[in-house]
Amino acid sequence: MLRVNERTAARVVEAEQFVLRDRNGTRRAVWRTDADGSPSLSLMDEAGEPRVILSVLPDGSLGLSLFQGDGQIRSVLGLLADRSAAMALADQAGKPRAVLSVEPDGSPRLVLLGEDGRVVWSVP
Repeated sequence: MLRVNERTAARVVEAEQFVLRDRNGTRRAVWRTDADGSPSLSLMDEAGEPRVILSVLPDGSLGLSLFQGDGQIRSVLGLLADRSAAMALADQAGKPRAVLSVEPDGSPRLVLLGEDGRVVWSVP
């Protein structure tokens, strides 16, 4: 373990990307800004596959994406620039199957999708 004298330690560290690696050198987290300046934080599993990505888009939208072990996205939670909120759930193949949202006016919506992507049920 490296010890740093508090008097000589830097108070600010600046970079465009920080990578956290485990003892084996596997990337376990990446905190960065994209080309458009959008910040994101990615957390990876032991194989280096993304499992969670938290991001802020240029328009102010927020996103939290959850992935299964093979890198396939399974769930997204978003707060959008239009002030709506939505959660989408996908099947193991990554196909969207359910979307729950609250529109900017406060009205709720629930949509269930079939394997072909067509709406099979929705409210309202």
